[in-house]
Amino acid sequence: MTLSCLLCSCGDNLLLPTGGYDYRMSSVDGAILGYPIPRTGTNPYCYHLPLTKEQPSAFAYDSEKMEYFPLETALCTISLPHAKISVPSTKIGEYRTFFASSADEQQITVYQGDIGGKAVVLSHADGILYLADESGAAPIAEDVLGVWQVYTERGCLLFFDKDGILYEYTDGPDNGGITQISDDGRVDRAWYAYGCDRHTVVFRQRSHNGTDDVWYYAEDNGNPVPCVIPQKSSESESAVLIRGTTGILQGTNDSAYVYDIRSGQKLDMDMGGLYRFPLHPEQDTETLTLSPDGRFVYFYDIDFIYRLNLESGNLDLAYNEAPIFEGSCILSSMTPVTDEIVLLSQAANEFTEYVPTITCAVFEEDIPEVRHEDEKIDLDYHPWQTDDE
Repeated sequence: MTLSCLLCSCGDNLLLPTGGYDYRMSSVDGAILGYPIPRTGTNPYCYHLPLTKEQPSAFAYDSEKMEYFPLETALCTISLPHAKISVPSTKIGEYRTFFASSADEQQITVYQGDIGGKAVVLSHADGILYLADESGAAPIAEDVLGVWQVYTERGCLLFFDKDGILYEYTDGPDNGGITQISDDGRVDRAWYAYGCDRHTVVFRQRSHNGTDDVWYYAEDNGNPVPCVIPQKSSESESAVLIRGTTGILQGTNDSAYVYDIRSGQKLDMDMGGLYRFPLHPEQDTETLTLSPDGRFVYFYDIDFIYRLNLESGNLDLAYNEAPIFEGSCILSSMTPVTDEIVLLSQAANEFTEYVPTITCAVFEEDIPEVRHEDEKIDLDYHPWQTDDE
C-alpha cells in the first residue's frame, strides 16, 4: 500500500476556464464542455432548448503551454424527418462535438459527445436513433427507448429498446453494426468501463420476479459473465458500483475498500472517511469523479483532493485550494482535464462571496508516505454529500 502526497499549487500564471460552469470532458483529448450553474432538470448536465442568447462555454487544454484556451461554440442545425433543432456544439481538431441538450416539446434528446463528428440524436416520438449533423441525419436503430452512454474515442454507444434489452452500436466504414449484449431480461443500468485493456461493458439485468437481479460484465463483445460481488461481513456494510469502472466500493463510512468485479481482487487502500454511503440500500451505483482515461477516481475534503489508482491502489494527494467558508468546502463539480489536473467548480453563494469560482488541483511527482489509522478523514468535514442524496 502506497500513499503519495503531492502538494502543489496551480500557480498564478495558469489561465482557468470561466467560472459559473460545471465542466465535463467530451473525450480523453477533447473539449471541456461547460454547463451553467445552477443546473436544472432531470439531467443537470443537459441544455434545455431553446438556449439563452449566451452560447455555452467550452475550452481546450494545451499541455505544452499549461494553458486553457476558449473554443468557439455555435448552434448546429439538425433536420430530422419530423423536426428541426439547433443544438450547441464546438469543434476541436477535425471533428465537431456536441453538448447534451433536449427539446422537450419536440421529444428529442441529443447526447454529449459525438460519433465520428456527428451528434447522437434520439427521437422519442418514433423511437429512432440517428447520427446527425448539418449535412443530414442517418437512422442507425429503431424502437429505441434511450441511450446509456456515448463512447466517442471508440466510436460506439450503448442503447436499450422498449423491452430494456441492451445493444451496442459501433461505427464503421460500412455504416457500422449493432450487437445485442443482454438476453431477454430488462437492463436498468449499463456503462462502458474505462481504463480496461479490453473493451468492457458492465450492466445489471433485472429478473422477472425482481428478486434475482444479476450484475454482468462483457469483454470484447464476448458473452456476459456474472460479476464477482464480494460478500458483506456484516449487515452494517454497504456497497456501490462505481459507474464507468469495474470497481465496487464496499464497507462502512469508517472503513471501505474497492474491489474489482471481474476478479474480486481487493485494493489495499482503506477509503474510510472519504465517502459516505447512501442511506437508501436500493442505491447500489454511484457516479464518482473519474480521470479521462478511467484509471483514477477522485474524492475531496477541505484540505486535499484525493486520487485513487484503480489498478494499483495507490492514493495521491494534492492541495484543495478552493474557498472555504466556516470550515466547509462545497464543490459543485470536479473535472479532471488530465490525470494530474482537476478543475474545481463552485457556484455563486456565501461560500464564494457570491462569485462563481474555478480553481484547480495539480498532482505531480510521487512522494511516498504511509497513511496511518489516525490520519483518516473525519466525515464531519464532508458537507458535499447530504443524507438526501
